[in-house]
Amino acid sequence: LVGLMATLSMVVGNLAALTQKSVRRLLAYSGIGHAGFILIALMAATPQALGAVLFYIILYGLTTLGAFGIVAVVLRHRGGDRLTDFAGLSRATPFLSFCMLVFLVSLAGLPPLAGFFGKFYLFTSALDTGNAGTAQPGMLWIVVIALFMNAVSLYYYLIVVKAMYFGEETGKREPITPSHTVRWVAGTLAAATLILGCFPELLLQPIHNAIAHGL
Repeated sequence: LVGLMATLSMVVGNLAALTQKSVRRLLAYSGIGHAGFILIALMAATPQALGAVLFYIILYGLTTLGAFGIVAVVLRHRGGDRLTDFAGLSRATPFLSFCMLVFLVSLAGLPPLAGFFGKFYLFTSALDTGNAGTAQPGMLWIVVIALFMNAVSLYYYLIVVKAMYFGEETGKREPITPSHTVRWVAGTLAAATLILGCFPELLLQPIHNAIAHGL
């Protein structure tokens, strides 16, 4: 049952995100797909899988908070959150565009950002059943589906990146001037995503220590 829920979440969430023109809706539907990834690791029911789930949830929280925060800035200054509203964002606010790039690439699971290691640990923990390192055939197929759906997610995340860096603005638009607080929060979240991608053990080690002590 959990495997079916995981598969449906990944397929429905990612395929629905493909059709979205609203970046908020795109991120929301992609969140359904990420929930499916988490369910895969929960099926393994091992300490390693629990650690991978906690690690992934924290990383996903950081990147999603940052991405939705930047969407809110665009919504406030441009009056919408469609892909056309993100056109030329890199010229209007280079710093926030770079932060958004970090968040989207991490959500897509590309190295060396934190999202890559989060998905790597999720999938490897799902395949490790504890039986001499062998994986059950059913788990293997679900992970294969997850990898395919992750490739789908890469496509729609890169659509947003393309709009920000290569999209042509329609009409004259004023530069976006976010507050220092917005810059500080977005920069901190982006830096955390980068650091945890380069040094995932900074978060993984405390998580595994807590699990080992009976969390």
